[in-house]
Amino acid sequence: MKLGSSLAIVILCLGSAAGSTPGPYAPAAEEAGSTALPVDDSRILSWAGEVVEYVRGERVSGQFADPLQALGAAILPGSSDIAGIVSLGAGGQITLSFANGIRDGDGFDFAVFENSFSDTFLELAFVEVSSNGRDFVRAPSASLTDLPVGAFGLIDTRNIDGLAGKFRSGFGTPFDLADFPHEGELDKENVRFVRLIDIIGDGSRRDSTGRPIYDPYPTIGSAGFDLDAIAVLHEFVRGPVLLFDGATEIGEWLWLDWFGFVNTVFLPWLFHSEHGWLYLLADESEEGTAWLWDDSLGWLWLEHATYPSIWSVNRGWLWYERSTREPRWFLDLSAQVWFDVD
Repeated sequence: MKLGSSLAIVILCLGSAAGSTPGPYAPAAEEAGSTALPVDDSRILSWAGEVVEYVRGERVSGQFADPLQALGAAILPGSSDIAGIVSLGAGGQITLSFANGIRDGDGFDFAVFENSFSDTFLELAFVEVSSNGRDFVRAPSASLTDLPVGAFGLIDTRNIDGLAGKFRSGFGTPFDLADFPHEGELDKENVRFVRLIDIIGDGSRRDSTGRPIYDPYPTIGSAGFDLDAIAVLHEFVRGPVLLFDGATEIGEWLWLDWFGFVNTVFLPWLFHSEHGWLYLLADESEEGTAWLWDDSLGWLWLEHATYPSIWSVNRGWLWYERSTREPRWFLDLSAQVWFDVD
């Protein structure tokens, strides 16, 4: 929702959507052939659980700049909770992570919810996914809107494909991982990160074939894409926990000579004698590697061969000073600076 929305509604009632010829893509929510995903759809399994990064763009007032508003379920249709979103701002971006990951299942795999108050006032964003938090792959996109639309301009949903923000509040724009290019380190069976990048709607941004992308521009107050939530339709399927191969059982504990004592009674949560509680996402494709969630450090990647070197999504490569706890000490290998965390 934008400041000046009353004026916007008046203009919406008087105007018509930009682009003289309707495109071939899915129409607005609840119309025949629409792909819009209702917020209460039974296929939704979970929602985004952590903000990895928020880069605030221009023209966003403080009330719309809390990235934590993007976590959890989307706002129900008709809700007056306009503060329940985070605005990316002009050119801003946000990266969210998912406790169970997303996999490429049958049909759509996740959906992005914006908070547009109509089917034609649509603010758009590029969508990118990653399995490792470093290498992101962008969804193919198409925009057939052929003219600038102005601050409260209108867009025909049928002219948009592969961009978040296609549908009004209460309806998510769904994405199929099968449509994303096979690039870099992307594992479509285990996507853990989704990044949204606001599209500045003056035509300077381009779709996958080089056409200019137009959306309402310029806007103020909560400028740019307003993220409500991201829903997961197909979750990562856990494979064998190869991280513990070769461990010695000692009561309820496992001993690994390279990692130390680990209690696995509450998997996927595990308790480490030095690191405390960690959430485990095992990589079944390679023995001795794992992604772990640490409340103090966020997402971490480690492998048998390089530990106590640890990759942090937030900080890069770290060196853990073994046997330290409460606090633990780490060396930031890039900055060559020691720091401590609980």
